[in-house]
Amino acid sequence: MGNTRRGMTLLELIMATSLMTAMVVAVGVVLRTGHVTWQAQQADTAKIMAANATVRHIARRVRQAQAVTAISNPNAKEGSLSLLMPSGETLVWTLDKQAEETLFGVDSADNLLSRGITELHFIGYEADGVTQTTVEDDIHSVKCRAVFELPRETNGTRTVSCWAWLRAW
Repeated sequence: MGNTRRGMTLLELIMATSLMTAMVVAVGVVLRTGHVTWQAQQADTAKIMAANATVRHIARRVRQAQAVTAISNPNAKEGSLSLLMPSGETLVWTLDKQAEETLFGVDSADNLLSRGITELHFIGYEADGVTQTTVEDDIHSVKCRAVFELPRETNGTRTVSCWAWLRAW
């Protein structure tokens, strides 16, 4: 009678286990790398969306305002802006550079509007739309610039801006 094999040798079992372990580890590394990349992309997208939402929010309110009551120096990285609204309320925006938080509120900026903005600039313009001014009574349009960082990119500084005219003048 012939020699019949019914099982696996110890060497075959060790080889099969080693190959399966290597494949599971490789799949795990690929999945982990994909997940980390996805999370990084989500974080960058959140910063971009927050900066865009912030400047859109400010532009909408500038268009509704009756007057600018205070504006920071255009070169100030922690810009601030105050607007007199038709309701009589004064809306205020400012940047807390330390916390990288844009704050907003009525009469004082004490509510969180967005996170991740590192610089917030406000530039007032006269009626000609060209001449910059910080004299509140002469401001007819406002340009807002928000700067934020995307740290995973080389030179990852990004800027979003908007320009809005006060309709009340």
